[in-house]
Amino acid sequence: MRSGVRRFLVLCIGVVIFVLFLVSADASVFTWIGGGASSVWKDPANWTPQEVPNAEDASAQFTTPSSGTVTLQGNISVDRLWFMPGAGSYTLELPAKTSLAIMGFGIGNTSSKTQTFSVSGGDLQFENSASSNEITFNTLNKGSVTFYDEANAGWGTFNNGSGYGATFFANHSNAWSATINNTGDGATIFGDISNAGSAVINNNSGVT
Repeated sequence: MRSGVRRFLVLCIGVVIFVLFLVSADASVFTWIGGGASSVWKDPANWTPQEVPNAEDASAQFTTPSSGTVTLQGNISVDRLWFMPGAGSYTLELPAKTSLAIMGFGIGNTSSKTQTFSVSGGDLQFENSASSNEITFNTLNKGSVTFYDEANAGWGTFNNGSGYGATFFANHSNAWSATINNTGDGATIFGDISNAGSAVINNNSGVT
């Protein structure tokens, strides 16, 4: 019963967020088409319009039914990143010396497919009131996901694993209704006056 209620709530929240995304989106909307020679975020040929989304007011969206891996490099900032209805399953990779800052709306998934962020040595940051919705985050090799300000983990799933992968909560942020799995030397750390909300946290030899 609880799983059925959860799915219903996730669907309702997803629909509301999707509508808000459409209403609040401005002219800085970039759609992934994967037309470049490689699947690198910073290749303008992979986006329409043919520019790289890298600004605090930029909106990046994935709409095509194809699936694949997108590799981020360097420092990138966007307001929001969304997997729209009909989008295929993607994995976004954040290797070492790479950071992605979500400055406003958040990361969400209103497609029917699994969307994954592989944070292997990189750093993913949620700032202001950004949140995550129905996304899987895998941290490893000192990779981290950090929530600042009043950001929240939404309905995300966070797998903190080998090589000191970690999820951090700072300032007034909270884990909301996330599922967090700490395995091996993976960890979840709460600092300042952040809190776990109603998150489910599983420590399989990991640390909270």
